[in-house]
Amino acid sequence: MAGPMRILQACPYSWDSHGGVQAHVRNLADHLERRGHEVMILAPGRPRPVNGRLRIVGRPFYVRFNGSRTSVCVSTRSLLRIRQTVQAFQPDVIHAHEPLCPGVSMAATLLARVPVIGTYHAQYDPSVCSALYSAEAWLMSRVWRKVDFGLAVSRAAADCIESRIETPVRVIPNGIDTRTFSKVPQNGKPASRRVLFVGRLDKRKGFPVVVRAFVALAERFPDLVLVVVGDGPDRAVVERLPRDLRARVLMRGTSLEADLVSDYASAAVFIA
Repeated sequence: MAGPMRILQACPYSWDSHGGVQAHVRNLADHLERRGHEVMILAPGRPRPVNGRLRIVGRPFYVRFNGSRTSVCVSTRSLLRIRQTVQAFQPDVIHAHEPLCPGVSMAATLLARVPVIGTYHAQYDPSVCSALYSAEAWLMSRVWRKVDFGLAVSRAAADCIESRIETPVRVIPNGIDTRTFSKVPQNGKPASRRVLFVGRLDKRKGFPVVVRAFVALAERFPDLVLVVVGDGPDRAVVERLPRDLRARVLMRGTSLEADLVSDYASAAVFIA
């Protein structure tokens, strides 16, 4: 199809949570709009007035899955909202992120009457993957048969999904908007060596390993500082540090995008 397209992106996770999938969807939408396409995003989240390209289709709830805590939305009301939005927007293509995740992306995929791109972000433990596909094989097969073109953000994610589906998967890593960083003033090197961790503070993201590595290096490098952006159940790992080490850990919480860019620019090492 030549010319601008109407592209509907489906995000399975809460729009109010900070995560890699949400950032991917948001940044991709920005890029597509700059190229002249019309984009709509479906996602769960807190109720809010309709504003621009985002449509909140239901309230999320949290589940423990694959070693982490994930926010998803599965309900009859959200399914009706997804159907109504898809019919009203009349997209030329649907881009479903994690289409095999029960909720918004799976529903958008099953309701599609246009080509579907499926992007797989996660790497699952082999036992989790096997149990999931065995238990829901009939539903999973319906979903992946609707995906016309599969993408994965990493080789690990592709290997996980290719062992279970027949749709070819192409690896395209997450992009970086370099223009964002070009706006950050260069004020020389920071006064300390900074290690920046961004993500959920849980075992699956390796946060306890990061803290242990910081402790091991702190004596060797007296100016070493750990900057933490995010929140999660393993925040207590930092609180248990000795007072002198705890003072060298900066907990940013869920930082604003502008602050996060400055943190990136001042870090010697970035971990996610």
